[in-house]
Amino acid sequence: MSVVVEAPIAFRDGNAILRFDPLFPGGGLLSIVSGADRSGKNSIVFQSKVDDLVNIETGDERLARQQRRNQEHSGADAASLQASESAAINAGVTGDEDVGCFARSSKAVRGGGGTKRTSSLMAGAGSDSDTGAPESAAPTGPQPFFIHYVVPKKKKLITATFFSRAGKEQLALVREVVEKTLAAVYPQGKKELIVFVSPVSGSGGAKKMWERDVLPLVSLSKHSIRVITTTRQAHAEDFVADLANTVNSSHVCVAVGGDGMMHEAVNGVQRRKQALLERGVDIASAGGVPLLATIPAGSGCGLAKCFNILEPIEAAKALVHLNSTNVDLFRITYVPCFHNYVPTEFEIRAAKKSNKPIPQRHSGMTDVQDPPRYAFLNNCFGVTNEVDKGSEHMRWMGNARFTVKAMQILVDGIPQYRMRVRYRPWVHQETGERLEKTEVGQVLPYKTYPRCNGRDECAHCTSNRKRTRSGENIPGADDSLTPVAPTSSSTKNEEETDWKELAEDRFTLLMLNNLVDAARDMAVAPLAHAGDGSMDIVYSGRLPHDPRPVGRGEFIKIFLGLEGGTHIEDPTVHYIKAAEVEVLPEDGLVMADGELLPTSGVRVKMIPQGVRVVRSL
Repeated sequence: MSVVVEAPIAFRDGNAILRFDPLFPGGGLLSIVSGADRSGKNSIVFQSKVDDLVNIETGDERLARQQRRNQEHSGADAASLQASESAAINAGVTGDEDVGCFARSSKAVRGGGGTKRTSSLMAGAGSDSDTGAPESAAPTGPQPFFIHYVVPKKKKLITATFFSRAGKEQLALVREVVEKTLAAVYPQGKKELIVFVSPVSGSGGAKKMWERDVLPLVSLSKHSIRVITTTRQAHAEDFVADLANTVNSSHVCVAVGGDGMMHEAVNGVQRRKQALLERGVDIASAGGVPLLATIPAGSGCGLAKCFNILEPIEAAKALVHLNSTNVDLFRITYVPCFHNYVPTEFEIRAAKKSNKPIPQRHSGMTDVQDPPRYAFLNNCFGVTNEVDKGSEHMRWMGNARFTVKAMQILVDGIPQYRMRVRYRPWVHQETGERLEKTEVGQVLPYKTYPRCNGRDECAHCTSNRKRTRSGENIPGADDSLTPVAPTSSSTKNEEETDWKELAEDRFTLLMLNNLVDAARDMAVAPLAHAGDGSMDIVYSGRLPHDPRPVGRGEFIKIFLGLEGGTHIEDPTVHYIKAAEVEVLPEDGLVMADGELLPTSGVRVKMIPQGVRVVRSL
């Protein structure tokens, strides 16, 4: 029995068939097939994969959406969005895909470039003045429908218009096709998008990217939108954590910026869970927690790289469809340690800029009483932090600032950082295998080890998800937040004793990774998986009896290998999959997801399936 649904329609100059095939790879395929030509053959006059569809709406639905848009946005923004929509409709009427665009001014509608081919039914379809009139005035007559879609290669937003045939039965057939198509376009249903825009991310271009490249597309969807421009650090985190604000599973928290903005959203969700449980409120009965999404407008954007949404148009499409996946989290607690504090160039510049006292160098035991932090991407120590924070004043350069700072370090001499590192090995739940490359001569299964596909269906992640004794998955099983299944005393003893300490005491590079990519061009942990319950330790260090400094050639080789992930094949780079890690740094910065943490020792534990994150289709 065929699952393809179709209905007769009027399209452009004649009769056609609207057809939806839900089994087409990639979520489905919507087509419009014209009637037979002189040769007796049908021709496809419109075709779009579900991944490229934004919305299908009637005239009345379009009018209601435009009214909602005018309420959600200021007069200037609403007018600009209307110009973009008009340009898209003009492209659909002319059939010229070069006309539609993510327009930001009324000039876009004069982009013509084609001769209008309109039948009497189509006349005026691109005008707002007659939107919805046929549907309300003559319910049994031809009804207009608008298909909003994207042409990815040309980065164009287009609107195609068709009409149902006259009669209630004909309209019902069209609605059936449209409803089945929209069910594939919106697998999560309609949501409210709470969009946090950082005005300082991406050299200050985050707001511009959102308004120019993302909002015109998302505003055509069935989702409602609320935009909050952040005014301070932790603004987004505090908003999500505050129980006075309505934030639940009917919402999507969208971080427009870099990984630091997403770090705030993640910690806001975890703080919200904690606040609910402290009040004795079940998280599910309180409406659950929101999906999290990122629009990459910062320098690093490792999360966007991992889930194939680096391009603004791909991020916008992902925000429409809201396909998502579970991502493990790091729970970072602070451990006292002796630390030689030396103010960094970044801290000195920041103090001078704000007319505050310059931090002074000192040594002593740390005793940080702050609550735990959560990280979705990484927890870093060593030279990478100097590259990141030491280049803050060069944000105007974009990602090039990292290369410039690395070259400066190369000239000045590569530093080494004293640390004590111990870990509890990760063990594959089904095969019992471990992954540890800690000595020169050991070889990683770089080419044969399974790679994460960033989906819940990843075979490696599925076989290693934390489970209760009954075999049920435990989403977000953090013993400080949600009850975890009882652990036997033998397992507890194993977790307390099965620790190993790294022989090295000086490190150039030490990164604990949850995902493959730390930035757009840094595949630090190519064997990492988003949901297997492990963190991937990547490090390069020196043994206590080895006084050699880090050579420039060694540093360059590692640095150049980061983009493709080939650095882990270097004999001086080591790789471990761990279940838990403790790091006691004597000097250097401590960072998580690109954000500074208090200078302290840390203990990092995995939280399985901590959050759900929007990904590409």
